[in-house]
Amino acid sequence: LSKNLKVYTYGIKNKEAKIRPDKIKLEISLLGKFNIYNSLAAVCVAQSLGLTLRKTLKILKSIKEIPGRMELVIEKPFKVFVDYAHTPDALEKVYKTLGKGLICVFGSCGGGRDKWKRPEIGKIAERYCNKIILTNEDPYDEEPKNIINNIA
Repeated sequence: LSKNLKVYTYGIKNKEAKIRPDKIKLEISLLGKFNIYNSLAAVCVAQSLGLTLRKTLKILKSIKEIPGRMELVIEKPFKVFVDYAHTPDALEKVYKTLGKGLICVFGSCGGGRDKWKRPEIGKIAERYCNKIILTNEDPYDEEPKNIINNIA
């Protein structure tokens, strides 16, 4: 790398990373380890743009929730979260964050698109969810039963 480039490193466990949650005293209300990583990346970007660490941390702390991203929409008698996760990796991160006893409702496998991810999403849901409810979202010209069978 050029000696003129400033390199920003971040991580949670990597003690060599310059930006770590414990080192910068990161406080966020967003759920999930992936949101910690995203926040650390945001700190790097902000610093590269000249924002102070103090200002950046204040902004991150002020973010209460992002609509459709681990959004708590009902708290009682049980918690209901909405998340836009629509790839196997993203869905697994959501399920890992929420833990056990999940009733999972999803339908992000619309007709004619992303057929490759259907079996993967089904396997992930089977590992983490106590119950799985598939919606009939956007089947387009594809038979809804085929979509369900691909997931199951």
